[in-house]
Amino acid sequence: MQEISGLIIKEVRVANDSKIVTVLTAEFGKLQFWAQGSCNYRSKSFSGTRIMCYSRLMVETRNGQLNYLTSSDCIKNFKNVESDITKMSLGCWFLQIIDILIKDNVNTSKILRLVLNCLHYLDVCGSDNDNFELLIARLVFELRLLSYLGVSPNFSSCVQCGTTKFLRSISVKLGGMLCINCDTNSESTPNSILSLLKYIVLCEEKKIFAFKTSKKTIEIASGIVEKFLFIYLDIVPKSYKFMKEQLREILQNVDKDKYKYKDKDKNNDENKVLA
Repeated sequence: MQEISGLIIKEVRVANDSKIVTVLTAEFGKLQFWAQGSCNYRSKSFSGTRIMCYSRLMVETRNGQLNYLTSSDCIKNFKNVESDITKMSLGCWFLQIIDILIKDNVNTSKILRLVLNCLHYLDVCGSDNDNFELLIARLVFELRLLSYLGVSPNFSSCVQCGTTKFLRSISVKLGGMLCINCDTNSESTPNSILSLLKYIVLCEEKKIFAFKTSKKTIEIASGIVEKFLFIYLDIVPKSYKFMKEQLREILQNVDKDKYKYKDKDKNNDENKVLA
């Protein structure tokens, strides 16, 4: 018998009120467990095996086969995300990307903290359709995830000649910045967008949401990061279309000229989520 903690990122219901759950852990990456009878609300595993729950799990291996979950305890859930369709669409998008890109049996402590931080940020921010913070959560998650996976675009130097001066535009095909000598045809990338992308990649974990910028900058930056992300996604996740529809409604409703970050303790503290 072994005790582990992790975030439930996927659940697949099978026969007899049971399901197979995929868990993102800090030490072992993704793990799968057979949760016998966990679909029954009377089960010891019911509350702790729901998707988007950070849980403490008791597991065992039988005959060298799939790990079996014997009991679970929910440490942290994100009720405001679960009860809001737009937030839930983003949360499911985060989890599905992780399920696709993260390999089994690797250390994913930084990625686990990232997704917990982003879910916490979604959980405490507003829930109306004018809420621009949801777009920020998506940008931060996607770009920081690429950074942790080691495939972040190069925003610091020209990918062609290596110079750090006179950087002009971002090339998705080449994986980063081009200088004025290597790219004379494309439109230049505004400094505000480049500064934002650099900040998200390089800042401390506790400061990933501590910035302010215009809504136009967020929109353009999100479009750039999405193109980089889809280079590494072999398929279009099912949650993508629904998530885009929800965010499109927000973009249509947002009428603020300037989004200003206000520190309301939205950056997750490990003590709030992690055991």
